[in-house]
Parts: sequence; structure tokens; C-alpha cells
Amino acid sequence: MLIYTLLLTIFNFKIIKSSIYTPNTYPDSLINYATCGIDHPSLICDVDNLLNDSYDGKTKGIKLLDKALENIRKNTKCVCDELLQNDINEMRSVCKEDEGKLKGGGYTISIVILERMEVSDKLRRRYRTGTPLPAIFAASLKNRLNRGRCNDDALIVLSINDSSLQTSTGGVISTKLTNEFVLNVSRIAQTFFIRRQFTKGLLYIIDEFADRLGAKSTDWVDLYFWIFFPEVN
Repeated sequence: MLIYTLLLTIFNFKIIKSSIYTPNTYPDSLINYATCGIDHPSLICDVDNLLNDSYDGKTKGIKLLDKALENIRKNTKCVCDELLQNDINEMRSVCKEDEGKLKGGGYTISIVILERMEVSDKLRRRYRTGTPLPAIFAASLKNRLNRGRCNDDALIVLSINDSSLQTSTGGVISTKLTNEFVLNVSRIAQTFFIRRQFTKGLLYIIDEFADRLGAKSTDWVDLYFWIFFPEVN
């Protein structure tokens, strides 16, 4: 699987108490969703309960992000069959296949938030010398979750004690979410993260990604966007 990674150091504060996860021990939010802080299978996991509530304190941040991620899946189309048309031996429809944990929809973006990450020496040796730990973690976890059909998925990893925001993209979705685009969006989101406004920062990223991928706007975005992000108006 071809994976592109982007690492951005976003802040310099630490949480004293720190849970540690590896790509193998981090929960799968489509299976162990209760551990992730949500009451149904989702594309987001906040295992250490780090997300802020909404501006009015009534809506959990994880629920807003859950809706934002589903908006992208529901309002983009699967592009995998178009890519397979050039292969005369490929007669099946990837887009219509039951993917088990995920059914239907288009591009898939997932989010994981944690206090601290680590990877084993054995896993490090599988990557090029000098590859940053967050890049190894994100790529390995993305491979394990396996939520794309044809490299049409992306994983965002926000690690607080590692002061990093990592975006790992499959080769197909990276034609839309280019490194330059993701870097520019991440730099703006940094203004929220340095104030510990993790929900706002991630919502901003997902809204920008949705627009780039052609997802239709939803009612909650229209209603809450400028309340959440008056700084960028």
C-alpha cells in the first residue's frame, strides 16, 4: 500500500499523566468504540478523552467530528471502479463490495487522538532510517485499520505529548489531499491546537478536507462554522 505522510510539530506543552499506545494497541473505533469515547461505531477515537466540548458546552466534540467525518463518506463517491477500468482483467465492482466494517460511501478519513505514542524497534526497522516516530505510527495504524478500498483513505493522528499532527494518506486520496494542501491546512489549525482547542482545530481540518474532496455542506457546518471559527472570518 502506497502511503504519504505529513508531520507537523504543532505545540510544546505536555500532559503530566500520559497513556502510551502503539499501532497494535490503539483501539479500533469501528469495533471498540466505547473505549474511544463514543456510543456507536465511528471513524474517530479519543481514547484519552482529550477533545473539548462545543462552544456552548452542550455538544461533545467527538460527536461533532463524527458527523463531519460521516459527511465526507456520505457525500463523496467511490472512485475505485473508475481506476480499475483500465485493467481489462478486472471485472468486479470494488465500490459495490461489502467492506465488512464499512459499507458504501466515498473517501474515508479517520481521526485518532492520544496522549503519547510509541513503536517497537522491530517496527522501526521496517521503515527508512530517520523516519519520524509519528510517521511510522500513523502509517502502521492506517494499515492495520484498513478502511480504504483502493488507497482512498486518510488517517489523522493528533498526539499531544509528542507535540505532533500527522496525516497519512493513501495514494488515491493524496491526489486531492496533496502534501502542500495538507501542510497549509495544518498550519492554520495549529492556531487552535496551541490554545488546546483540539476540537476546533480538527473540525477546521475536516471542513477543509471535505471541501477539497467535493463533499456537500451539511446543516451543522452551515449553522456552527463561523461560531466555532470567528478567527478565520
